[in-house]
This record gives sequence, C-alpha cells and structure tokens, in this order.
Amino acid sequence: MGTRSQAVSPIPSSFAAPDVNRLLYDLNSVFNPLHPGCEVSFQVSAVREGYVFLSVALPEGLTRAYIALLESMTLMLRSVDVKARSAAAQSKVCDLSVQERNIQRVADFEAKAVAHYDRFIAKGCDSAEAVRLTNAALKSEGESLAYYQWVKDAIRKAGRFRKHRR
Repeated sequence: MGTRSQAVSPIPSSFAAPDVNRLLYDLNSVFNPLHPGCEVSFQVSAVREGYVFLSVALPEGLTRAYIALLESMTLMLRSVDVKARSAAAQSKVCDLSVQERNIQRVADFEAKAVAHYDRFIAKGCDSAEAVRLTNAALKSEGESLAYYQWVKDAIRKAGRFRKHRR
C-alpha cells in the first residue's frame, strides 16, 4: 500500500500564489518593507518638487487583505481622532478652576464697563455715545473682551438702559 508520489508543479515557486492565511496572520512581516519576508514591493520616486509617486506591488491574492487593512486603519484613526477631541472637550469642561477664573474675568469686565458707562453718562453723553466711548476706553486699557456688543450687553445686564418710572 504504497507510497504517494508528489507531483511537481510546472509553475516556478517565485510565481506561486501567496498563502493568504499566512499573510493575514503575519502582518508585521508582510507589509513591513524592512522585513526580509516582505511580499509587498514599495517604490517611491520624485515626480516634481514637493511631490512623490508611491507605487505598491502586491501579490494577486493579497489585494483584498491590503485594502481591508487600509480601511481598518482609516476607521481606527478616525475613531482615535473622535476620542481625542472628546477627551479634550471633557477636560475643558471639567477644569473648574479655569471655569471659575473665566467667570470672575467676565464679572470684572462687566463691572468696568458699567463704571465707564456711568462716568460718561454723568458727563452728559447720550446712551449710544456713552457705549461707544466705554468700548473705546476698555480697548485702550487692553481689555481683551472689549467688543461693542459685549459692552452693550454688560450695560444692559446691569439695567442701565431701562427708563426710570415715575
């Protein structure tokens, strides 16, 4: 009951299709151009200043695996980007000391704006002129929050635009 003879393939081993299962489970060597077992050929050549031409030669059976790898890397990097943005946003919200400092800064700005406005009204300026002069005075002091609408909102919040009832 005999010995089996093994048939010799007429196709040279250099042209044989790669073992896809081995390629999928050994990605470190398959797609790493510095690894001696790399089955992918990468070519980079200069096209014009600042541009290069990248060509990738893959074994026929590896195309789907390579595309799947690229898609999964793209999705992973998108996911990492979303997580990083989310973490940055949460750290901004959770830092109470920064939030308290910003609230105090806005309160100081509003107090300054109202003080300047009251001073200009006491000098006899009308309301619109006093708001404009208040904004200019705050800007000359180097106040970073000095925008016309913000100054006007601070004065309105303090109740300075309301008419006094008799």
